Amino acid sequence: DKVDKYTAEVTGDAASGFTVTNTHTPDTVSVKVTKVWADRDDVHQVRPDKVAIHLLANGEKTDKTLELNAGNEWTGSFDNLFVNEKGEPIEYSISEDPVTGYVTGEIEGNSADGFTVTNTVIEGSLVFMKVDENKKPVAGAVFEVVDKSGKRVAEATSDSQGQVRVDRLGFGEYRVREVSAPDGYEKTDWNKQFTIDQQGQVVDMGVVVNKKIPTTPQPKRLSATGVDITMVVALVVVLTGLALVAFTIKKTH
Repeated sequence: DKVDKYTAEVTGDAASGFTVTNTHTPDTVSVKVTKVWADRDDVHQVRPDKVAIHLLANGEKTDKTLELNAGNEWTGSFDNLFVNEKGEPIEYSISEDPVTGYVTGEIEGNSADGFTVTNTVIEGSLVFMKVDENKKPVAGAVFEVVDKSGKRVAEATSDSQGQVRVDRLGFGEYRVREVSAPDGYEKTDWNKQFTIDQQGQVVDMGVVVNKKIPTTPQPKRLSATGVDITMVVALVVVLTGLALVAFTIKKTH
């Protein structure tokens, strides 16, 4: 009779006798793994070509590693895994190597239903204030943010409160500089470097001061004789007034 979980192999013949060899066939399972990218379709272009998923048995790392990539649609499985070891059930789990530019992968699921590993892209913000020499807010100053390669990734303008804010900056090194000043102000040569390397990070650059463009006094207009026209007009007004007063007095008498 067939023995449960064993395969039988019969060798020999009637003359010399038969040998029946029973080989144990252990139960096996497969553990499915799916990678999910929460990065708005790789908006910052930092998604790697591949990731490495490691299999753990009862919390201990094994020698089994699964490579997920675009070619296998970021899905794979660990196959032919023993269900038991020395009569005890084996609990399988997974881990992932760190992925640059992303938060540590969030692992959900179990060995029976499969695991999902979600990686969320790291994003942060840049903030600073734009004021004049009297510490009053300056609106309308334009700034640009460039990445390490010099590519422009964002542009921002100071608002009515003088605030400049740039959100959703991906992992990496950046520079920010002023590209134009509002009317009546000098453009600064302010140019600063900063880094985004943590999720939700807010880099505060403090305060940037714009100087007002000095106003040039209008020169006094002179007559052909070189006399200040303003003085001439004032003198005419005074003389006219005196004449009217004299005329009024004369008419009265």
